[in-house]
Amino acid sequence: MTRLRLLPAVLLLALAQLLESDARQLQEGAVSSQIVGGFAAQRGRYPWMASLRYNDGSGLDLRCGGSLIHPRIVMTAAHCVVDMETGKLLPSATSLPLVRIGGYRRTLDAPSEYELRRAVRTVWHPGFVTGYRPDQMSNDLALLLLDRPSSRQPVKLAQYTPKPALPLPEYTQVSALGWGWTSPDVDSPFASYAQELQEVRLKLLPLSVCAAKYGCITYTDSQGRARDVPLNWQTNAMLCVSDLAYPNPRAGTCSGDSGGPVFVKGRNASEDVVIGVDSFGPRPCGSYVDGITDVGALRNWIDATVSALTVTRWFGQVAGGQQILGFNGGRSVGSLRAGSQMTLLRTQGRTATTITAKLAPGLAGMNAVMAAVNITAPGLSVSIQRLGPRLAVAVNGFPLFAGRSRSVGGSTIQNKAGTPNQVTLQQPGMQVQVTQPWIGRLAPWLDVSVQLTQAPVAPTGVLGATFPQLASLAKSSR
Repeated sequence: MTRLRLLPAVLLLALAQLLESDARQLQEGAVSSQIVGGFAAQRGRYPWMASLRYNDGSGLDLRCGGSLIHPRIVMTAAHCVVDMETGKLLPSATSLPLVRIGGYRRTLDAPSEYELRRAVRTVWHPGFVTGYRPDQMSNDLALLLLDRPSSRQPVKLAQYTPKPALPLPEYTQVSALGWGWTSPDVDSPFASYAQELQEVRLKLLPLSVCAAKYGCITYTDSQGRARDVPLNWQTNAMLCVSDLAYPNPRAGTCSGDSGGPVFVKGRNASEDVVIGVDSFGPRPCGSYVDGITDVGALRNWIDATVSALTVTRWFGQVAGGQQILGFNGGRSVGSLRAGSQMTLLRTQGRTATTITAKLAPGLAGMNAVMAAVNITAPGLSVSIQRLGPRLAVAVNGFPLFAGRSRSVGGSTIQNKAGTPNQVTLQQPGMQVQVTQPWIGRLAPWLDVSVQLTQAPVAPTGVLGATFPQLASLAKSSR
């Protein structure tokens, strides 16, 4: 695993040479992190633990750690896939790694002891701070989309907890996992990666301690220049942890452990809860305080990005009084007046489709409601109007009577009579239902629901604006 090993500027000058050497190695991508002073984890206890391997054909060389948080998503550190100096994606052998899930021995496991997957998409937090700016390494988080689902049990994540609140009480005991270096000195000729998965017990420190220990970090950039970077622990997306023996720690994560989990250990794997992702730490390893990414502070981004990467079915609706249920699950109310037109959805591309509604007065106390709906697509025009107790439907200018259906190009339109009256448009990737909720004048409006099974191209309109666009959430490998 690849973990950053950085020294705080407040350390003794006697360690300055180590700092310079370590930071330069970091820029060259030669530094990883392993647990120091830990112990061999219980075999099979952590089915959600993952290791990222260079996609060089063998899959043997360790890059970073990770956590399976969804059958198709592994969470790791952004610096495992992005250059922390330039902010650019690393070469594909690194940024789209092979991923082992549930393994125990770094190189000696039989193929039956782990699941091997390939990352097909890499997404990192858009706020990941690089380039030696203030709060360098904040939002150090990335998600990997796997080529196919894992059958192993995903791990739970800390609930949303905005800074400066902590996800757990101060000094709560937590654990970390990894196959990184077991020697504190990564330059030692005797240093090596662990063969068996290592575990170390740590404790969550108050933000005031984090600020005292890491108020500023000095980096050495690729040109050999010292770069002082201040950290604001009250607002950044970082937490810090240390060995249980703090303030005299002798254990912690090290090179090769980056991206691995910091978690509250439950009675079994189903009760483990990840609160952090291993991000950076001191040299010698285990001698100071480790910085971790605050999962609770980034939980909303994690959930939204996982949904955008994995969901394959979206439902949206506009009902009486302009009650809007967005594709993202959000609810709102439109405020257009009677006589105006509402654009529900407009998409582009080969199957460009537009759904609009003409608004009419509603019942007392209601906003304007939909009295007519028009759906257009290449070679297709569907008009639906409420005429008292029935619907008047026309397809390309010709009536479509109740109980009949018609196919035009790749679309099928069906006019179903009954209670309620309903017209359904089915086309590849989209189903639209226009419903007259009750017969007669009790509900003088139409409801429109849209179900998507393909992501639309450039969606707009009151529903299109709610479609969860991955591009607005994150930076991505494509």
